[in-house]
Amino acid sequence: MRTFKIPPPTPTKLTVQVDAQSNVTLGGVGYIGATFHLYVQSNMTAFHSFPVTTSPWTVLFPDWLPGDSLIGGRQSLLDTTGQPIYSDWAPENTRVVVPVPPPTLTFSVSPDGIPRFSGTGRNWSDQPRSLVEVRLVGGSSANVPIAEVGTDTRWSATATARWAPGTYAITAIQCFKALQSEPVYPVSVVIPAPLAVIEKVIPKGLFAEVVGQCWRGAELTITFSDNPALHTVVDTDENGQWEFQRSTAFRPGRHTVSVKQTFGGETSNPVSMPFEIAVSVPVINPPPGGQTDHLPVLHGTGGIDGFTIMVFDYVTREPLGEAIATGDVWSVPLKELDYLTYAVFAIQVQGDLRSPPSNPVDFTVVLFAPRITFPETGKSVPQTFTVEGSARAGNGFDRTEVNVYVDGVPHPVYPHFDDGYFNKVFTLPLGSCVLNAKQYFKDQESPLGQDVVVTVVPDMALIETPGTDEGVGQIVVVCGFGYPGYIVVVALPDGTELGQTEVQEDGTWCCQVELPGTGTEFSIVTEQRQGEFRSGWSDPRSVQRLEAAPTFNEPSEGEWKSATPEFAGGARAGSKVDVVAWYDPDKKHVNALVTDGEHWAGVSERNLPGGPHWARAVQVVGGKRSMPADSKRFEISDEPSSLHPNPE
Repeated sequence: MRTFKIPPPTPTKLTVQVDAQSNVTLGGVGYIGATFHLYVQSNMTAFHSFPVTTSPWTVLFPDWLPGDSLIGGRQSLLDTTGQPIYSDWAPENTRVVVPVPPPTLTFSVSPDGIPRFSGTGRNWSDQPRSLVEVRLVGGSSANVPIAEVGTDTRWSATATARWAPGTYAITAIQCFKALQSEPVYPVSVVIPAPLAVIEKVIPKGLFAEVVGQCWRGAELTITFSDNPALHTVVDTDENGQWEFQRSTAFRPGRHTVSVKQTFGGETSNPVSMPFEIAVSVPVINPPPGGQTDHLPVLHGTGGIDGFTIMVFDYVTREPLGEAIATGDVWSVPLKELDYLTYAVFAIQVQGDLRSPPSNPVDFTVVLFAPRITFPETGKSVPQTFTVEGSARAGNGFDRTEVNVYVDGVPHPVYPHFDDGYFNKVFTLPLGSCVLNAKQYFKDQESPLGQDVVVTVVPDMALIETPGTDEGVGQIVVVCGFGYPGYIVVVALPDGTELGQTEVQEDGTWCCQVELPGTGTEFSIVTEQRQGEFRSGWSDPRSVQRLEAAPTFNEPSEGEWKSATPEFAGGARAGSKVDVVAWYDPDKKHVNALVTDGEHWAGVSERNLPGGPHWARAVQVVGGKRSMPADSKRFEISDEPSSLHPNPE
């Protein structure tokens, strides 16, 4: 009898499913009753065999190692001798890819800003333990040690050092042998800014310097209890040290400074420190040379705005004066003092706040020299001038006497009793002279004051005519007053001299000058001279240069006319001529006569009274009036019908 071995059917290609926990499910179609064998490619030893009881079939592998493998399969039946009869291999191997699953990730942050990370991972039997690596998103190191997954599947790792304040995106991967998982979904880790450190507050008078520590490179925001203003300090050198002194002074009393720091977008809670600003001791500046007058004004520093500076006699403790300080520099006028030596001290107070007393300052009250306020040394003065100055005022029945010295010759004068003002008029010869003064009060005699050296020059030459803004012609006669025998120069304000003349014995002078150019607005100045001495230019006298006057042809001299006489004469072509009464320019005889060529003529528009008359004509060119021209004397008859014959 011949035996045949009939193999089971060739299986189809295996199917595979891998879930999120890396569980692998293989499936396929088998022959019921056969045994199915699964193989890894290139390994003829089946890693798993099972009887086929249903078709299609599935087998779950919950502990499949991560990796990439090709899986094949075949099935077998036993022959009569108990030996397996194998089918052909499945027509194609099935690829099984099992990734390393990502770990879970949680975190916590210690009060010191050190993060701790933890979670769960996965190990595989008889395999090296998996590792978990914490990373910053982007792949850079987070300075967190690599953690090993424990037998209970948990892992944890703590950063090796404090993290800088800020917000971090953190992920983690699980590593198995040379394989690693995908990063876990990131978590946001916030490291709060630590409290800044205020080491000390150093009072500096009315100011205070605050010193402390911070996170390297942080920005600090500083406030003070007396003002809501924010002050910013940046640790630019990143050494973790800072100091700050605001520019505004503190009021004496108790204050608090508060500091917050910001780094990485995180701002710390404020930290505060109280400090005390004491009332500063005022400092009196000693008077120059240790001397003052009888109404001294003491000056000093160290004042506080709004506090009262009080000055006392150091020996008697008598108050001598007080004033409200407006800042560091202060001044206090004292009451009138006798001519003695004093020692004084100062304090400053406001309410119940009071400074310690200042160091005492000594000074002697003396009678200073009077001060000449005019003229100033080095200046020129006219021959007749007034010396003005200030001396001490009188007191009670006592008054001050001043001697004004001119080249050493005293001239007594009594100042005003109330304010000490004095003046004295001098008329001196030309040349240099020295002025100074000395004063006397009761039994006190002052030293001579500072010399005032002046040069006496001629007085200004006064212009009498023409008057201010008076109309003049091309030729102008300038007249005025001066010093007999002196020379008066007439000039334009730029110094261009127009003419000069000598002052007459009666003190008058006249100088005929010609105005240059064609302008209408001029100013003239004068200067009086005698040898090398000059008065200096006078203030400008403004004048208006007018057009040339028209001419009168009619009426002729002595001519008899009716009450409405005819007027005629010559004028500039294109001009208009007004004829008025010589004694009143508002009484117009004829208005706006039009010239014919260079001739004008017209009849009076008003009746003139009988008797002798003169008329005055002015031509108007381009809206500007000329110099006036006066007619000859003419007669108006009382009877219009009978005119006297003109004399032959």
